[in-house]
Amino acid sequence: MIKENIEDKDGLILNLKSIDYDNATLDDFINMHFIAESVPASQDRFPLFEVKYHQALKQLDAVRKKKRALLDNQEFIEAERLTIIEKKFQISADTLKTLFHDARESTNIKYNIFKENQIDPVQHIYAKDNGKLYFVNESALQFNTDAAVVNTEFAATFFEPLRVNFGTVLSTGSNDEVAVMDPTTPIVEEVKVSEESKQRLITGGGNTYLGLELPLLYYSSHRFTFFGYIRGRMSLELDDFSDDVDTSSGVFSSTGHVVLAINSDDRAFNFYVQASYGAYTGASAFRERLGVEEKVFDFGFITTGVTIKDSMRISVNFKPISLQNQLRDGKFTLGIQFLPNLFKT
Repeated sequence: MIKENIEDKDGLILNLKSIDYDNATLDDFINMHFIAESVPASQDRFPLFEVKYHQALKQLDAVRKKKRALLDNQEFIEAERLTIIEKKFQISADTLKTLFHDARESTNIKYNIFKENQIDPVQHIYAKDNGKLYFVNESALQFNTDAAVVNTEFAATFFEPLRVNFGTVLSTGSNDEVAVMDPTTPIVEEVKVSEESKQRLITGGGNTYLGLELPLLYYSSHRFTFFGYIRGRMSLELDDFSDDVDTSSGVFSSTGHVVLAINSDDRAFNFYVQASYGAYTGASAFRERLGVEEKVFDFGFITTGVTIKDSMRISVNFKPISLQNQLRDGKFTLGIQFLPNLFKT
């Protein structure tokens, strides 16, 4: 492979894989011959890193498929030769991945589902690859003096911008029910409310769920991030998973979410506030545990917190928002969330 050092107009030394570019367009020339791993990440190079990173992933996948085919045919010597090539592609892909994400963080990213010719939201918003299945993406603990909830997302995948996830919500509480005064009735009555069920509403209701998430608006710069999305969730409250559930029931919710975040200079800390609000419905047993008579009712909450090095998130959920008095009468909830980067070495 021929290499030449060529000095560009910015004074940087660029490494080229080949000088055979007679019949190549500029884009083809850059994509085929430019060694992107040799230059530092920057905002203006983000499109290049994006192309080269996905190109490296495709090359790595092709080598692995060919290697598996050789092993199946017991052609071990040829397969071993491909192992050396596979390691080189893996090193290149790892380097490009780091450059891609570093350039992405320094780039102003805008997404609006209502406009045409949008960026790929999976890569730019979620930093994931479309068409892949991701396991054990996050786990969060939320608690106050009356109840504790552990929300674990076991799997997630994407259908274009639509994110689909599956997880469980395990809860426990010190008291099965709390008496709340309901002033909306002519005669003031006490309504029995399960604090555990109220806590599970913050995660969408239920203790095992299938969720759909659709990004609507997104803007990210080095300092600020704004994210608006809608979420639908189908859940089950199973009596084997929670102390307060005697009869299994179904839960459905449709909610809107808005997140505003501010990053520190080194992006090690991300301070955010999130507002969530939507409509919930479910079987009569589910509504009885919340002391709600309406078949469809509203519920929302505001959360603020800090994300530390994209690995851990500490949050506070303020008192819930609802037209239902018994749901509005809640306590502050503390939360600790563990993100996938915590377990990366």
